[in-house]
Amino acid sequence: MNTRKRLTEVAQHLSPKQLVMAQVREMQQTGSILEYARTLSQKPAAKSLMQQVTDGVEARLRRVPKVTRDKAAQDAMREACFLSMLARCCSLEIIERAQELRLRGRVVELKQALVMVMTLHDHDLEASVIEDVCDAVMEFDAEVRGYMLATRTIGRQYFDEMPLLSKDAEAFLDFEIERAKKLARWAGRVKAGLASEARRATRGASAAPRENAEPAESRAARARADELIAAWVATAKIHTHDKFGEDAAAAGIADELLERSCAGGRASVVRRRSDATEAP
Repeated sequence: MNTRKRLTEVAQHLSPKQLVMAQVREMQQTGSILEYARTLSQKPAAKSLMQQVTDGVEARLRRVPKVTRDKAAQDAMREACFLSMLARCCSLEIIERAQELRLRGRVVELKQALVMVMTLHDHDLEASVIEDVCDAVMEFDAEVRGYMLATRTIGRQYFDEMPLLSKDAEAFLDFEIERAKKLARWAGRVKAGLASEARRATRGASAAPRENAEPAESRAARARADELIAAWVATAKIHTHDKFGEDAAAAGIADELLERSCAGGRASVVRRRSDATEAP
């Protein structure tokens, strides 16, 4: 038995999830999700994921009635379509937003550097200015850590804890997370110092934060991860419905996703306004 035939027989016994996981591993070995797509386009003879799924169902259920076999094949293709798109969403969004996140991180770094230089040279800066820079740092930290938490959660919940990112997406995210960690440590020290000064100014009237309370930056990162997970799952569902000609179902999920996005934007504006008017 030659190697190709042996691999074909092995693939026929893989579940849709296992086939998608094998596809993700191939993509990771290529290094880039875009390069992987180009590689596939140059192999017209290679079986598509859907063809591998249907071949597996046909091989496993060859003795059952055709109606049952067709239904099983449809369900398996739907699962593979959803999981494949969900896995791609993680790397694709990070790659698509890489330049924006990189620039945002650089801007935050420059703001931090400006505060440090002015403080070093005894320039008086209003506490609100420093707090704004610290808030920008924490928002950036929550954004990049939100991506990390989201991809890990998707991997744990849908892919048996398998890492999902392509090498280029993982390298980019690792770099930005390290940048965000350094900035966040600085911002944490500065905010703690400002809070201590405020308590001294009010002679202890403001209570110190509880030691066992979850840090605000952790809550923000988790909230951002939840938003990303919901959006990626919805995108994968829309793609699956669209693939199977279920236009009404796809449109319904798209409308819900848009409504949640708009509501989230409004809530964010309300939170910022509330923070701006809240008494110290």
